Amino acid sequence: MSATLPVTPTQFRELLPEFQSQDQYPDLLVTQYLTVAAAQLNPTRWADMLTMGICWFTGHYLVLMRRAMLDAANGVPGEQAGPVASKSVGGLSKSMDTGMASEANAGHWNATQYGRLYLSWARMAGAGGDIVGIGNAPPFSGPPYNGPIVFGS
Repeated sequence: MSATLPVTPTQFRELLPEFQSQDQYPDLLVTQYLTVAAAQLNPTRWADMLTMGICWFTGHYLVLMRRAMLDAANGVPGEQAGPVASKSVGGLSKSMDTGMASEANAGHWNATQYGRLYLSWARMAGAGGDIVGIGNAPPFSGPPYNGPIVFGS
């Protein structure tokens, strides 16, 4: 028996319509990565950002899998390739600043725009608002401290 996913394939496709094609992105594959994302992302930490975090995580892996499928059609599945920084054809050449569109220390997350979005939000998820200390659980909750009790004054 499987647990209910926080984001269904239908919801995923509504939020990221570029993944509408059932031929390119079958429901089985979409569901697989939605399940992995749901297991990886802590709902308490992600709070209201959870749905998009799951979608971007899933979109990242779907793009990587789609690239692998296209590579397999050309006989070389799973070959790793980074962003193209320059290209020359005949007497023409073009260079691009690939660092501008990447997250620092992001590893494979930089391989897709969805990975970069996921990582930038993952770095924000749960940031702020955390207090390390004794907290306010008993015996530390109650009326404010009015100072020491003075006897016989």
